[in-house]
Amino acid sequence: MTTTSYTDTNLDPSTTYYYTVSAVIAAVETINKLNLPEQNRKIAVLGDMLELGDISDTAHKDIGRLVAQSNFNLGVFVGKYRDLYADGARQGGLKNILIFENSTIAAQELPRIINDNDLILVKGSQGARMERVVKALMDEPDKAPELLVRQNAEWA
Repeated sequence: MTTTSYTDTNLDPSTTYYYTVSAVIAAVETINKLNLPEQNRKIAVLGDMLELGDISDTAHKDIGRLVAQSNFNLGVFVGKYRDLYADGARQGGLKNILIFENSTIAAQELPRIINDNDLILVKGSQGARMERVVKALMDEPDKAPELLVRQNAEWA
């Protein structure tokens, strides 16, 4: 297996605008270190990483593989690169994988799949619009305008 080194040069260091490879690696690795009770599933819901250029395909596969190797119970992959994420996750040994064409469809389907005790990582580039998924999973979605980004009419 070829190992790719990822650095996020020229990207917003806050990772609130760009979905950087190093940011998702850190998030996945952090969740992997948590000692959760057996009844808690770890679920990664990942949208496209955009603006990665030549490393895009490799990065999506590598992150899928990392999710599998980090003992996530379910990988949910959303967007244009969903199949690359899924391929990497399968290569890493993950058996429970869902793919969705976009965040709107994922937001419709995921509430039926998610349990109260699940720990869910949701991450994606701004263009993936993963806040739709978060809103669909919120206990109080009416609070989305005050808690989530891109909730005004211009983003609807």
